[in-house]
Amino acid sequence: MAASAPSRKIQTIDKLTKQEDFLVWRDDIFRWNIDRADVEEHIRAMVPNQKVWSLIKAIGWNPYEGDPKKIYDIVANATEPAPQEGDPIETGAVGNVFGGEGVYIGSVKPNVGHSEGCSGITSVIKAVLALEHRTIPPNIKFQEPNPKIPFAEKKLIVPVKPTAFPKNRAERISVNSFGIGGSNANGPALNGVNGITKPHGPQLLLFSANSPASLKLQIDTFSHYTAQHPELDRNVTYTLALRREKLPHRAFAILQGDEFLETHIPAKGPASSPSIAMIFSGQGAQWAGIGRELILNNSSFRQDIHRMDEILKGLRIPPIWSILGELLKPEDQSQLHRAELAQPLSTALQIALVRQFKRLGVTPTAIVGHSSGEITAVYTAGYLSLEYAITLVYYRSYISTYGLAVQVGGIIAAVGLGVAKVSRFLQPGVYVACENSPISTTISDDGKAVQNALATI
Repeated sequence: MAASAPSRKIQTIDKLTKQEDFLVWRDDIFRWNIDRADVEEHIRAMVPNQKVWSLIKAIGWNPYEGDPKKIYDIVANATEPAPQEGDPIETGAVGNVFGGEGVYIGSVKPNVGHSEGCSGITSVIKAVLALEHRTIPPNIKFQEPNPKIPFAEKKLIVPVKPTAFPKNRAERISVNSFGIGGSNANGPALNGVNGITKPHGPQLLLFSANSPASLKLQIDTFSHYTAQHPELDRNVTYTLALRREKLPHRAFAILQGDEFLETHIPAKGPASSPSIAMIFSGQGAQWAGIGRELILNNSSFRQDIHRMDEILKGLRIPPIWSILGELLKPEDQSQLHRAELAQPLSTALQIALVRQFKRLGVTPTAIVGHSSGEITAVYTAGYLSLEYAITLVYYRSYISTYGLAVQVGGIIAAVGLGVAKVSRFLQPGVYVACENSPISTTISDDGKAVQNALATI
């Protein structure tokens, strides 16, 4: 491959030369599969705007930007400048599709030169190694950025030293390659399988049988098997849990490394499924990073959050923030403490959890909701649509922050004391608004009396 350009120093993304092979990192998860690499089949010399079209077509879609037609609009407005203008258009296209939160770009051409017939293979190798070592490799020979590339505007970052993947994003790489004849292919890769990172730690083994004797034999068989095969395939535990008939006599065990722990005395299963109650909270229980692992590792959960974001974007008074963006913010940037965000974000998380439980076959027989959690409760009971529920909680928090409550001057405060203790500090005009728990009470008034009561407490 190096023989294609034996004497040239190629400095892609630098102001000197041309970029044709690059890597793109973005906060989404895909599994590498060469069969899925989207290929532009037209073999022709490509002018820059055609390259942009092929890039966008190959990437295909962006789950955080909604309808792929948005991507098409970007390409439709592209101009057709001279070939030396290709770098800014190609990198600008990357920024339009994947930017917003910042995106790393790089190339292998400075390392190996023009690979022609092998175009893209070295990028695939680089992508696999980057995911394996969980490190974004530096781009060599990058000294003076090409001034025509919109680095700042599109938030394009060229790593010049080994860089860890951002903690608040999934580890995803997209390899894009333009062949010398104009053919284009793009293939995504991820760290994990089907968007879910393989868990480490103890494994749960579920057993069921028609009789106690058969159940004991099954447990003994697995105990003997795991002693000889300590690295039990997790597909076995999955099959035991979800692909076997649930017979009357049941037991479970924990497999920790090569240790088989029988932790439950065999018992006869219930005649019917147990009743499940779900309790939904209002604001106050959230913390920075809540829901992040589910968003990054569970595509269905993430899609539900994205769907609610799209609903809010379509309102007459849409939020200036997004549910997904706020939940993925690092602790030092989190705004979850703000009442304007706490209620809709907490409700969105709980609705997404309800939908995830439903996909797993878990539905409640009793529902309780407190404060904005009442909206989730009514949604779970089937009396509100998803669109109405998330819209309702958004406007509820909006009015609380900017509406009548602010104009009147009302104040509420949550105090970490029971109602009996709090009552001793209440001044005229201050009332108990809600008994949250034996050690939590909400008080309110229509002026400054609450602030005085808090100072006394």
